[in-house]
Amino acid sequence: MSTLTYYPRSKNEYSLRFNRDTSKKRGTAKLPQVFRKGNVQVVYPLDKVASGPWVAVQSNGTTFAVLNRPRIEKKIGERSRDRLILKLLGSMSEGEIRSKVQALDQQSYSPFGLVCIIQHPDDGFKILNWEWDGRIMTSLDKQNKPQLWSTSAREEISARRYRQHQWEKLITLNGEPTEDILHDFHFSTQVCNDLTPACKGIKEQTASISEIYVREDSISFHYHDGGPWIEMPSHQITIQRAFGSQEDEKPLRQGVEIKPENRLQA
Repeated sequence: MSTLTYYPRSKNEYSLRFNRDTSKKRGTAKLPQVFRKGNVQVVYPLDKVASGPWVAVQSNGTTFAVLNRPRIEKKIGERSRDRLILKLLGSMSEGEIRSKVQALDQQSYSPFGLVCIIQHPDDGFKILNWEWDGRIMTSLDKQNKPQLWSTSAREEISARRYRQHQWEKLITLNGEPTEDILHDFHFSTQVCNDLTPACKGIKEQTASISEIYVREDSISFHYHDGGPWIEMPSHQITIQRAFGSQEDEKPLRQGVEIKPENRLQA
């Protein structure tokens, strides 16, 4: 199971967090790097098996995230979902994103949930959401308010209900929760099984936690690699919230702050 949350702070700021739960046999992913795609810088970690990211943020404040969905049939879509985001990076408008999603060859992918946060010129941020179940692609755009997605490769109703309940309780009790409170939710291990956002099941466990902060003038990506029930080292990248020049996709270092840290400094 994986857990994704989104919390808007203002018309120009939000935070997004992603607990990536994978098979214990999958191995660690590559640490986040900064690339250039079209007119923007992008930051994302890379799955070594699929050679693609499950979450990414652009310097214009747009984020993409993809989650697993249960398979209806075993042989539907053999291509990894982690390759999806690579086809969307560099998009500069809602129309461009929708066109690229519509052009996807869905039949070649395993079932997925795709989430995109993009800034709307008048109404703050807009949440674009698609669900591909192996047969039908459905657009399920959501309101610009705190959101949680919790999905899995298998149907795990109890875990989804538990996480949704805990999320709703957090929002209700805290009004406007601090970033530390949202951080603690994703590191939650009160129930030592696969119910909590930070899980350690028999076959799957939380392999990493990504925290993205989109601010007025900067974007920070905090990447926690390893199980949250131990001291997770954090790798932090900060880029300016700005547009870049047209250039082929390649790692960038100039003008980018990259540092390891032991505890999140939100």
